[in-house]
Amino acid sequence: MRQSKYFATEELVSKRIFDRLGDRSLMAIPEKAIECLDAIRERAKVAMTLNTWHKGGKYDNNGLICFEDHDYKSITSNMYFNYFEKQWFGLKFYILFSKHTADDAIELIESVRSEIPHLGLVQKTSTRGGNHHFIMIEVLGNE
Repeated sequence: MRQSKYFATEELVSKRIFDRLGDRSLMAIPEKAIECLDAIRERAKVAMTLNTWHKGGKYDNNGLICFEDHDYKSITSNMYFNYFEKQWFGLKFYILFSKHTADDAIELIESVRSEIPHLGLVQKTSTRGGNHHFIMIEVLGNE
């Protein structure tokens, strides 16, 4: 189990997971994901936030989530529902940048991509309430 240099366990997992497992919930996140997130923070030199629920904030589903973190009926009735969603395996994260736009953050990350291990897809997203300061990153798994 690898502890992040920059992120508390609560920031990497949903409240539901942390309430069940506490600091042990970090065991559910692959070490390569933590290595990737820490490398983005170090090499791109950008301040970034994942979940804020532990500080009274509204963001809870930006890191590792469990099936119960979503409304079961709405997602299973969706014809595009993915039973192997990378976010359930700690391989997909939504990152908020308070000092950069999403486009600027992506540009910074892409400029050092070769120095960031396991980095997969990086893209701007509006799936988090229309706030375009969010980007989604995927960590390369065992594809």
